[in-house]
Amino acid sequence: MESLTSNETHTSGRLNSGVIAVLRLILSSSILFIIIPLDIDEITDFQVLSAFYAGYSMLLYAIQRIRPWLQDISYWADVVWAAILTTSSGDSSIAFLFLFPTLVASFQWTFFAALQLHLIAASLLISIGFYKAALESELPLPEILLPPIYLLVFGYLVAWWGDREWDSKHRLILLRAITRLSNPRFGIDRMIGTMMERTREFYDAESCLLITVNPARIEYLLRRADRRNPERAMQAVVIPLETAQRLLTPNLDQVTIYPSKPSIWQWWRSTQVDYHVFDVRKGQHSTTPLEVDETLIATLDAESFISLPLYYPDNTSGRIYLTSTQKHAFSPADVGFLLHIIEQIVPVIENIRLVDQLASSAADEERRRLAHDIHDNVIQPYVGFQIGLSALKQKLHAGATDITPEIDRLMVITEQGVNTLRQYIHGLPGTTKRESALLAALQRFAQTFTEATHISVSVEADRDF
Repeated sequence: MESLTSNETHTSGRLNSGVIAVLRLILSSSILFIIIPLDIDEITDFQVLSAFYAGYSMLLYAIQRIRPWLQDISYWADVVWAAILTTSSGDSSIAFLFLFPTLVASFQWTFFAALQLHLIAASLLISIGFYKAALESELPLPEILLPPIYLLVFGYLVAWWGDREWDSKHRLILLRAITRLSNPRFGIDRMIGTMMERTREFYDAESCLLITVNPARIEYLLRRADRRNPERAMQAVVIPLETAQRLLTPNLDQVTIYPSKPSIWQWWRSTQVDYHVFDVRKGQHSTTPLEVDETLIATLDAESFISLPLYYPDNTSGRIYLTSTQKHAFSPADVGFLLHIIEQIVPVIENIRLVDQLASSAADEERRRLAHDIHDNVIQPYVGFQIGLSALKQKLHAGATDITPEIDRLMVITEQGVNTLRQYIHGLPGTTKRESALLAALQRFAQTFTEATHISVSVEADRDF
């Protein structure tokens, strides 16, 4: 099964490493040639460090194309360089150097990873401020505290924005991957299993469960895609009534989110506080608290989960579960996107089912047509041949010796039956030329394989082998 973590996923929304290297080189060169005055009477530590930073930026620009893994490490190195240059400089405005690594990391990393970098940068900036205040007693307190506070607030907003953009691009990739799977040639089981695995992988969940029930057949089916066996969801298994009813306990109009059980130190927290319920029909969160179903949690064996209803036009209903071993793995913000995924999946499943039904109906109709043709064109001559043999047998018992005309008629009937059978086998009416059935089958299989996988396959062979 193709993984979602493809090159397309890794590169979506990320700044080009070459652009980042160029910006770093421009920034370091600006410090060296603009901030430092040209009429240098005495070389200071700041000037030497600025030259080294410019050389470091030039070196990183030269090797970043063959060492892309250095990009993440370089952000931490840029924070260290910003701390060193800010400490050695007497100008407080040089603290703007902290903005470059923190802002770029906000668009490259996840929210919490970027926020961690912002916290460390702000801590270094505060430490540098108090260090300078110890050396220069006239340094005011606002000049020490305002830059790191501004860095934290501004960095938090940018990191949140970058994380939302990153998440949105990943969601678009998932939806595009799901639409690509709508191919009837792959079969409905494989399509459903692949969609479940893609969704599980997107949320990094432990498992994805799909429980469906058809009132007409009173049968409960379970599909499960988990981290250890992604292919498992391609096969539905019948589950007992008791287990199915437990998994289908939530109302079919409600989405439920169970973050986790309260920890031991959270003795004050009610079990109903974080049990989120979203009414699909009304499109709003329910204000009625729900009791946590301990048997359902034990059945799922998960630290947290989210459950969504599933509807089919043929009155088939069910639920989808995403379970995780992490606490608070799902939030109310995931409800809208998961419902949108279901809205995309259900019509695709129905279309493939319709195609399967049309193909099955066409195949049944073709079988009935062939059965009628064989009965009328093949079986009837042999019935006449059987009657002719019976008449010939009776004539021999009567003592007749001139049976040549009867045998000739039976030979004609036999030849007609053989010719008819050859026409059905080879599909070439009006000819008795025989072609290789194996070669024709290989050519049909190659053509079907090419249409299904878009991989060009050709069969080359002699026609008379």
